[in-house]
Amino acid sequence: MAWVGYAGWAIWWALPAVALTTAAGWWRKVALLRQAPRVPFSSKMIAYFVVGIVLDLTLAILCYLAGRGVRWWVG
Repeated sequence: MAWVGYAGWAIWWALPAVALTTAAGWWRKVALLRQAPRVPFSSKMIAYFVVGIVLDLTLAILCYLAGRGVRWWVG
């Protein structure tokens, strides 16, 4: 995202970045649900998923703003 901000692209590129980051982080966790011992999908897992999305979005936006700041600073 910092490269996207530095390049001057639109901030909506944060959404695909968040989707990929979240999918990569949860891919292994969801795969473990199918293995023994089976764990039911719970509201606690949904809360972790939502908080993870919010944190990934926050990180993506901060990186984007850092790239924009470097672009402004460098000129």
